[in-house]
Amino acid sequence: MRAIRFLFDFDGRLARGRFWLLGLGIYVFATLAVAKDPVLRSAAQAFIVVPGVEALVIYLLLGMMSFAAMVLAVGINAALVDAAGGPTPLPALALALVLGVALAWIVTAVGVKRLHDRDKRGLWLVLFYLAPLLFGMAGVATTSTTASWLFVAAALVVHAWSFVELGLRRGTRGANHFGPDPRG
Repeated sequence: MRAIRFLFDFDGRLARGRFWLLGLGIYVFATLAVAKDPVLRSAAQAFIVVPGVEALVIYLLLGMMSFAAMVLAVGINAALVDAAGGPTPLPALALALVLGVALAWIVTAVGVKRLHDRDKRGLWLVLFYLAPLLFGMAGVATTSTTASWLFVAAALVVHAWSFVELGLRRGTRGANHFGPDPRG
């Protein structure tokens, strides 16, 4: 599968291995971004005692789409602040917005094709990508400690479900509604 089709096309199917290639790339970039951003690094280190797992914990709490957007924003901001020596200028923020939209498109396209491999419609991504973010935001917004923990738990459950569905389960064998088996 050509790189452009892999990253931007919503048609067809995608096997687990290629799905994990994108995930690994985002995780490596996230680890570098967290290490480079002093505010995020100090906040993460305040509650994570094992070095290098900050990005993994953030991924588990936010879910795939929110994590990818956060990674891009932190990485771009850290690089631009270093380059500019101060606050990020407006054109750089516009560039970050464009790159954020592109990354959201890529993560969505790859997720849709992965769901197609499981013989499921791409609409499942609405639940898988948005529910962890919305539950997490509700957990932060509530004043009740019990409700906050329940929202965070709900976010983790939906994220775990999406992780298993997209990343661990094998696609359907042979052709399905969305095309031929990508494994041949």
